[in-house]
Formats: sequence, C-alpha cells, structure tokens
Amino acid sequence: MALTVVTSGTTTPTVGATSVLDTETPTVTPMLYIFEVDTAAMVNGDQLTLTIQAIVLTAGTQRIVYVGTYANIQGQPIKLSPPVPADVSIEFDLLQSAGTARAFPWKIWHL
Repeated sequence: MALTVVTSGTTTPTVGATSVLDTETPTVTPMLYIFEVDTAAMVNGDQLTLTIQAIVLTAGTQRIVYVGTYANIQGQPIKLSPPVPADVSIEFDLLQSAGTARAFPWKIWHL
C-alpha cells in the first residue's frame, strides 16, 4: 500500500475561526489518514489547534478523534498526527486562537 498525498495547501486562518482544510469520504476501502502541518511561522503569543473529526458509522455523528494544541515558537515545527482510520467520513481542521494570523502549509496523506 502506497503513501499518497490527498490534498495540500497553505492556509492563513482568521484568528478565532476554525478553518476546515479538507473533508474526505472514502469510497472504495477504508483508509488511514495523516495530517501534516508546518508551524515554523509561529511566534510567541500564537496558539494553534489541529483537529481531526470522523464519523464511525453511516448516518452517525462527527466526533473528535485527534487534537494537537501548540503555542509560541516551535522547536520542532513539523506536526504529524497519528494515522487515523476512516471509512465513512473524516475532516481536518485548523484553528489559530491567538496571535497574528500566520500562513500554515499543510498536507493530508492517506495510506
């Protein structure tokens, strides 16, 4: 099974508003997804939350599966989520809750 980029981009969020970066609905087989974000632009006073939400069963409710929260300058700026399985729906969100809006390069992988 090959590791493949599903989508990628650079987002400069509105501070205090959640940015939905991508929503995937696997159609063939269940997939493992990895959320990658470069936080090198963060400075002291910035706060960033990365969230993955998924639906377990068809017609189910979207729920949080993963949350990563980061503040200030990052010594290790590349953030990677653990692999998250999905076969119904999965959503990737970014929220900058404090500081000045920064540009964050991001990528969604699947396996």
